[in-house]
Amino acid sequence: MFRLIRRILTGLGLFGLVAMLTAAGLVYTNTFTVDKLRLLVKYNPLATSVQPVQSETAIQTTLLRLKLKSYAVAAMADEFVSGAGAIEPIPGGMLIAERNGRFHFFDERGAEPKLTATEISLDTNQIQFEVHAASEGYAIKPGRNVGYAGLGMRLHDLLLLRDGKRLAATHTRWDDVAKCVKLHLVIADFSAGNVPKVGPWQTLFSTTPCMPLSGIKRKPFAGHQAGGRMVEMADGRILFTVGDFKNDGVKRDISTADPSNSYGKLHVIDPANGITEIFSTGHRNPQGLVIAADGRIWSTEHGPSGGDEVNLVREGANYGWPVATYGRDCRTCAWQQQGRHDGHGLPVYAFVPSIGISNLVELQDFAPIWDGDLLVASLKQETLHRLHIREGRVVVDEPIRIGDRLRDIQMLEDGRVALWTDSGKLMFLTADLAPAQSTLLAAKLPEDAQDTIEQCRACHDLDPGIAGPDRISLWGVHGRAKASLPGGQYSDALKAAGGAWDEAALDAFLASPAAVPGTSMAFEGIQDAALRQTIIDYLKALQ
Repeated sequence: MFRLIRRILTGLGLFGLVAMLTAAGLVYTNTFTVDKLRLLVKYNPLATSVQPVQSETAIQTTLLRLKLKSYAVAAMADEFVSGAGAIEPIPGGMLIAERNGRFHFFDERGAEPKLTATEISLDTNQIQFEVHAASEGYAIKPGRNVGYAGLGMRLHDLLLLRDGKRLAATHTRWDDVAKCVKLHLVIADFSAGNVPKVGPWQTLFSTTPCMPLSGIKRKPFAGHQAGGRMVEMADGRILFTVGDFKNDGVKRDISTADPSNSYGKLHVIDPANGITEIFSTGHRNPQGLVIAADGRIWSTEHGPSGGDEVNLVREGANYGWPVATYGRDCRTCAWQQQGRHDGHGLPVYAFVPSIGISNLVELQDFAPIWDGDLLVASLKQETLHRLHIREGRVVVDEPIRIGDRLRDIQMLEDGRVALWTDSGKLMFLTADLAPAQSTLLAAKLPEDAQDTIEQCRACHDLDPGIAGPDRISLWGVHGRAKASLPGGQYSDALKAAGGAWDEAALDAFLASPAAVPGTSMAFEGIQDAALRQTIIDYLKALQ
């Protein structure tokens, strides 16, 4: 810890230290929110460079224990541009694209994974965009603030076609002649190997009309609402999403309901001949797309203030945007059905408040008890949501805290789930189907002790890993200071109790939680001294 602090202070220098103290003062005076400060830290190259390159942790969910292995790709590469980008599984590893269109190969074939820079790139024309926007008085500091919504071109998605010989990508690009932005779908011949390569990129599709800058000086254009997600259909055509770029036909000139433009729609294109058709309409910012094993098409969609959606997409359907939303777009939009979806395609599920929804997958060969469920990633909430769907409706929504903005998610053939974060981390999620240590230890105990431990599990986690704030972990509780786990939702009484959970404190609390006056613990206590000692010995073993 002291080495990390020394490295941070050395890297910051005097100017950086003053800036950090200033930011802290702004937070204290409510001038600058903690959320905004967290985003600055996550996109800061210094903060990225000091994070561990490789880490592993465990996550306890209701039914499964998970393993999360994380690689700080941004710390493995030179001058990595964090924020947005995409991943795509390819033979031997993972193809990773930065938001600026530079590609890397994460190679898993050796004893230790390695990251290799490739010669693959896509030109987003970012520099010319910055120069023009700055000259027009927009809030652009060239080369410095491209990580924020509306302030830069970006790569949105990658797709290796089923034949393994063609790679598709979507990205926004600045047209310096027409002074406007388009979303492009491009394709190139692809070859895997120690260092993947592509042939020349060919443009299959570009949005029309070309999108001019917004006139809002702090956000030149809404490229973060561009969509751009792709999947390959059974017949070889590519289904892809195009967001509305904040155009609704009322507050801005372009109407997403107009079939003559590209925006706010799902399209399907034949890569053999470029023939494109509109598949569905009424979408705001479709960030996720997957075709399930049964052929159903699922999409996720950013709502406005509230109302992120999971849609079962049907060809020819209209999903209502901008007329219908379960969120709130503005206070004066009398023309908009806020909180209703009457007369339009209904989402299967809506998140209110919004979670900052991103991509999704259908779980396959992950774990029998979860297979067939949808796993939905989020940016704002930094969680995965496991959605169990029966008879066309979501009957289980289980949030799984990851603690990073999840930009992309991929289901791998070996049963792992790959995650890509805005801080430049590549994560691999697997199901830990082996019995946990707490379970193995409990199996050796008498039946009455096992019954008591099961009561503990109703409110507590008993194994190491990430636990939710309302599920205080008992792993390592013996000897731990009371009310000391970061983020834990402790009662005021327990916070004020002081001291550590030594054997005497555990015995008193297990005998009667009232030993800590005012505790919110609803446990009646264990009257049998021998049973209490058995439970205490069990807790001491959870180390």
